[in-house]
Amino acid sequence: MEYFCEVAGDHQVGAGAAQWEYPAEHIPAEAQDRSRLFSSVMAAYAKEGRPVLVVVDNASSSAQVRPLLPAGGKAVITSRHTLADLEACPLE
Repeated sequence: MEYFCEVAGDHQVGAGAAQWEYPAEHIPAEAQDRSRLFSSVMAAYAKEGRPVLVVVDNASSSAQVRPLLPAGGKAVITSRHTLADLEACPLE
């Protein structure tokens, strides 16, 4: 099963939450609350044994990426900047 959620600035996580089989009326308005929801949904997927891969394209900073990293899953991150403070395997 694949889901797509476009992320732009403070709108990260919110737009695609309904696509994760989560009722739209329960999606929080605040970005920090949406981030917690995203983390809990991804953790639940991982606990169920569902593979989780998050692709973050053109990340501007580690702070933007960190809330999107799934616990128990994998992430592919592209950036024009060096994100040295993330534990990662950089590709050249």
